[in-house]
Amino acid sequence: MALSNSQYDAVMRRYEEIRSFHSDERDERVRILYAAVPKLKELDARTADLSLTAARRIASDPSSYSIEDYRREMRALSEQKATLIKEAGFPADYTELQYDCPICKDTGFADGRRCRCFTRLASEITRERLGSAETDEKEDFRHFSLALYSDTIQDKTSGISPLAEARIALQAAKELVANLGNNPPSLILTGHTGVGKTHLAHAIAGEAIKAGASVLYFTAPELFEHLSEVTFNRNYSFEDRDLISRCDLLIIDDLGTELTNTYTASELFRLIDERIQKKLATVISTNLSASEIKNRYSERISSRIGSSYQLLHLSGDDLRMRKVIEGNY
Repeated sequence: MALSNSQYDAVMRRYEEIRSFHSDERDERVRILYAAVPKLKELDARTADLSLTAARRIASDPSSYSIEDYRREMRALSEQKATLIKEAGFPADYTELQYDCPICKDTGFADGRRCRCFTRLASEITRERLGSAETDEKEDFRHFSLALYSDTIQDKTSGISPLAEARIALQAAKELVANLGNNPPSLILTGHTGVGKTHLAHAIAGEAIKAGASVLYFTAPELFEHLSEVTFNRNYSFEDRDLISRCDLLIIDDLGTELTNTYTASELFRLIDERIQKKLATVISTNLSASEIKNRYSERISSRIGSSYQLLHLSGDDLRMRKVIEGNY
C-alpha cells in the first residue's frame, strides 16, 4: 500500500515510540541490576572510561597502546560483568536492548528496504485511525475447521454438500492471500447466519496480516458510518477515505445489515469500483442472495460484483450451535 507523507510520518513516529519504550525498559532493568549487584555500576563506569582513555592514547601515541590491548581489557571487564550477573541469578542478556522486530531493530528498514513489520505497523495505525475492527494474525486457515461441515447433500438442485462448498471457499481464500499484490481475486461469501462466513473472513485477514499486507476490516454498518463521517464531519479528511480504497485487503462483513439508502448504495458502488480499478482485493460477506443484492442496492452494483468477484456459498447447520453441542465453543 502506497503511503502519503502524513502516513509515513505517523509510522516513523510510532517506531520512535517503540524504541523509546524499549530504551526505558532497559534502563529500568539496569537500575534493578545495579541495586542487586552494586559492583556492576563500577565496572560499567570503568568500561566507559577505558573507551575514552584508549581513544586518546591510541591517537597520541599508537606505539604505546594498541587496539589489541584495548580489546583485551574490554574482554576482561565483560567477563567480570557476565560472571557477576550469572551469580546474581539474572539472564545473561538481561541488560540488552529488546526489539519488537529483531530483523530491523525497530527502524522499519532492513538491508536497504522496508521491513515486513513496516507494512504491518502502517496497517495497525490505519486501523486505529479509522476505527477498523481488530484483526488477529493468530486467526488463520488452520482455525477454519472443515470438520464442522456435513458431507451430506442438502440442496438437491446444486448437488453439492456443505463440506464441498466449504472446501471450495477455503481454497479460494488461500488463493486470494497467495496472490495479494498481484491482482488477486475478490470474494463474496454468501449464506445464512452461522455458517462460517465471518470466521473465514477473519482467517483471511489473519493470513494476510502474516503475509505483510495492509488489512482493514469493517462490519457494513461501521464502514458506512465512517464514510459518512469522512463526507460530513470536518474531523476527518478525504485522505481517510483514500486509506480504505488503497489498503491491500478490505473486508466488509455482514453487508446488508446497514441502513441502506441512496448514499450508502452510491458509496458502495464507488468503493467497489475504485478497488477493482486498482486491482486490490476485497472480501464481502453477506446473508443476501444475488437477487437481493440487486434489489437492495442497484443493478450496476450487482453487475459489478457478479463480473469481478468470485461467488462462494456456505451452507449447513448453524456452526455456532454445533460447536456448543460438541463442547468446542
